[in-house]
Amino acid sequence: MRPDLVETILRGMAQDGRDQDGGRGNLTLRKVSRNTIFVRLERLWPVVARTADLQRQGAQALLAHLTGKVAKGTRGKDIQVETTLSAMLDALNGDALLRAEVKDMTRLMDRALLWLHEQQVATLGRGLTVFRPAITVHLNPKGGPFTVQHFAPLEEHYGETTIQTHVMAAYAEKGLEAMDQAQRLSKDYFVLDRDAFLRRWLPGRGMEIRRQTTGTSWRTIVDALDNPVQAEIVRDDREQTNVVVLAGPGSGKTRVLVHRIAYLIRAKREDPRGILVLTYNRHAAAEIRERLRRLIGMTRQG
Repeated sequence: MRPDLVETILRGMAQDGRDQDGGRGNLTLRKVSRNTIFVRLERLWPVVARTADLQRQGAQALLAHLTGKVAKGTRGKDIQVETTLSAMLDALNGDALLRAEVKDMTRLMDRALLWLHEQQVATLGRGLTVFRPAITVHLNPKGGPFTVQHFAPLEEHYGETTIQTHVMAAYAEKGLEAMDQAQRLSKDYFVLDRDAFLRRWLPGRGMEIRRQTTGTSWRTIVDALDNPVQAEIVRDDREQTNVVVLAGPGSGKTRVLVHRIAYLIRAKREDPRGILVLTYNRHAAAEIRERLRRLIGMTRQG
C-alpha cells in the first residue's frame, strides 16, 4: 500500500476517541520523515481495533444510504446527494448488528461521516462544520475563580507559537542563502528535541526567540533609542500600571511615546484600535502618525 494512504488511515484512527472523556485520540502520531511516522497508543489495542471496526461498519451503512439517494443510471464522480440527519440515523439503526453493539448511535454517525470525509470516500460540503466544531469546551462543574495556574498552559502555547515564528523566519533566511540548509533545518525541526534544535539553528538567541517580534523589529524599536532610560520605559511589561514620563522640552518625550506604541503593536501584539493617543494639536497628532508609519509601516493606527 502507498505510504500516503497508510498515513491517511492512521490519521483517521488518531481522530477516533476524541469525542470521549479527555478529548484525546486513540493514537498519537509524529511524522519524523517523509516515510516514517512514530505511533503511540493512547488506549488499549482491543479498544482501538473495536472502535475502528464499528466505525467502518457505520460508514458502510451510511455509504449504502447515500448511494441509494443517487438516481438510477447515474455515472461519474463528484455526484451530489442530499439527506437528513434523521434519515442517516435511521439507516444506522436499521443495522441489527450495529444496534446491538452501539449505545450512542448519534456519536457513531458523526464519527463515521467524518471518517468517510477524511478518507476521501465522500465529501461533506457545508455540513462539515456541523460535525467538526472549531473548539471543544470542557466546563469545570466545581467552578471557582481563575488563577495564574489556569493560564499557564495558554502561556506555554503562545510561547511555543512565538518560537515557531522565529523558526519560520530562520527557515526563510536559510532558504535565501542555500535551499539545502533550509531543508535540513525543516527536517531537524521534526526530529530533534526543542533544545537541541535551538542550539543548532538559533544559537545565542535565547532572549530574541521569546519575543513576539523579529530581531530586526526589536532593534528598530528598542535598541535604536540608544538610551537605557528611554529603552526601559518603552519595553516596560508591567500590567495595570500607570507610567508618567516627566522631561523638559527637546528631551525626546514624543520619541519615547512613538516607540512605546510601536512596542505594544509589534512586540506585545496589541490591537492598534485599542490604543488612544491624545495630543495638544493636530500638528502633533500628524507628527506622531507619520513617525509610527515610518517605524512600523501601515498598521492601522486609528
